[in-house]
Amino acid sequence: MSGYISSSLPGMGMRKSTGILWVLILLICPFNLAFAGDIAVWGDSGASQAAPEEGSDFVAVSAGVYHSLALRSDGSIATWDDTVSLQSLAFLETDYIAVAAGGFHSLALRSDGSIVGWGDNTYRQADPPEGNDFVAIAAGVEHSLALRSDGSIAGWGNNYLGRANPPEGNDFVAIAAGFFHSLALRSDGSVVAWGYGAYGQADPPEGNDFVAIAAGDHHSLALRSDGSVVAWGQNWYGQAESPAGNDFVAIACGSYHNLALRADGTIVAWGDNRYGQTDVPEEDGFVDITGGDTFSMALKESVSSVLTVSIDIKPGSRLNRVNLRSQGVIPVAILGSGSFDATNVDPASVTLNGVAVKVVGRKHRLLAHLADVNRDGIFDLVCYMETRLLASEPGVSIAVLQGNTYDGAAIEGEDFIDAVKPWARRYKRHVQLSKSPKGK
Repeated sequence: MSGYISSSLPGMGMRKSTGILWVLILLICPFNLAFAGDIAVWGDSGASQAAPEEGSDFVAVSAGVYHSLALRSDGSIATWDDTVSLQSLAFLETDYIAVAAGGFHSLALRSDGSIVGWGDNTYRQADPPEGNDFVAIAAGVEHSLALRSDGSIAGWGNNYLGRANPPEGNDFVAIAAGFFHSLALRSDGSVVAWGYGAYGQADPPEGNDFVAIAAGDHHSLALRSDGSVVAWGQNWYGQAESPAGNDFVAIACGSYHNLALRADGTIVAWGDNRYGQTDVPEEDGFVDITGGDTFSMALKESVSSVLTVSIDIKPGSRLNRVNLRSQGVIPVAILGSGSFDATNVDPASVTLNGVAVKVVGRKHRLLAHLADVNRDGIFDLVCYMETRLLASEPGVSIAVLQGNTYDGAAIEGEDFIDAVKPWARRYKRHVQLSKSPKGK
């Protein structure tokens, strides 16, 4: 009923990993192209699972039949679907590194190497084995796979035609779960397959130059080290044909269509297009792809908007001179204005030339406070950094301040510092005294 995806590296979940993946979704409705944050979706838009979650902090996406998953950069999981169901749950934890959406179940890999499963559990496909040695996951329609750190594969769920019964061995580096068949990539670059193979989907090509795999409903894909793509299996919609070119870096299978990501960040798609699932957006910047039953998803590289702010090092001083051997601190003011609220800046996130705000006392209090340093009637945030850490060589240089507001916006500002050696300051003082009239 749909194809699914694989992963070989933590963080890529059921989708790509070594650069591969798979997913699915099934509905009959009009199609469109939508963007929300870093996620782009096109094809069947009849259900909310084809509507991307808002945000711009996603690192991986995966789609199931009626639900979708997205992994955020903080390790949390966002889920959405067309109904309130067990397939989509609220995840408050932030220790996940990979997600995989199956037919009606989901998997997630934790940073400690354990797996969490939820959703449809008719064939125990949502009951992963215990252990903390897993490094990759893949969810099929009714079965699941996981790759252990020793290179062996675990399979569970519906084992009809042996799809959940992986071969023995500990030289595997990637896995992919289709409808009734499964794939695995060996460390020597060869591909093995098991399960249903009436369309030849379980008969991979020979060779030792493969670097990624993907499994659809009844067809399969593999990416060669030279950047070319090989397809085999059922070819009802041309999905078992291979695209021309050798600049591909990732592959993905939908139920009856495929996606391939080029090195320049553009996407190529072929196969079933009844719902517009192969009408890819004509732009670059994509870093990840996944195919659903009648739609497709891609992750676009985040173009972070950094807010430029005004800062004043050593407020009131025009020289901004710092002693390279000083054991003290130097004040840095982040200036508020009519369009920028400096009180919303998180001092714990602030650095100047990579130096964080100084922490003092047993309670580890940040040395920072609010003040109107330029007397414009607007509060500024004054932070204190250890002077000796700001520069290693004497001379005038630009110091860069970076940080975040409490609501997550990035800020950046610049000012100059004049780093001097202690003897230079004493010498200048000596010269000043020697030129002064006697008795003064």
